[in-house]
Amino acid sequence: MDKCPICFTKCRIKKHDFGNILAIDCPKCGKYKLSGWEITKTDFDRFSKKDRAIFRYWMQKQKYRSRIVDIDSTLLQSILNDTKLPKPKEQADNLIIFLGNKIDAPEKRLPLNLDNLSSVIGVIDSLGVKYIINHLEKEELIINEIFS
Repeated sequence: MDKCPICFTKCRIKKHDFGNILAIDCPKCGKYKLSGWEITKTDFDRFSKKDRAIFRYWMQKQKYRSRIVDIDSTLLQSILNDTKLPKPKEQADNLIIFLGNKIDAPEKRLPLNLDNLSSVIGVIDSLGVKYIINHLEKEELIINEIFS
């Protein structure tokens, strides 16, 4: 099994057009294609944690459009230059919206994968998720049974 060039999670990658197109099916980032020689040869290891978080957040927004996103070098640069991670208030809103969409009754409990949730709410890593969860718990908007 291959690894996603963005988040390094095990995923399926299919190469097309002599390696000029990589079709990636990542459980964290979603389904996307890297198109063009310059992007398929990009050293993604040089990307910062923040760049990876921005890409994953952007991809999460695209997932709801139910299509495979075709990313070339121009689009990738645009994503990294123009997309900003949301401020904490919007991150908290994103978490509440996510929970509201996933839980069908107030008394239901939902197991969470903090790393996967980071891209949904727009934080860099699981520490950011914990910060938002703790804040919402202090505001009595959610009940946190995992950590305090």
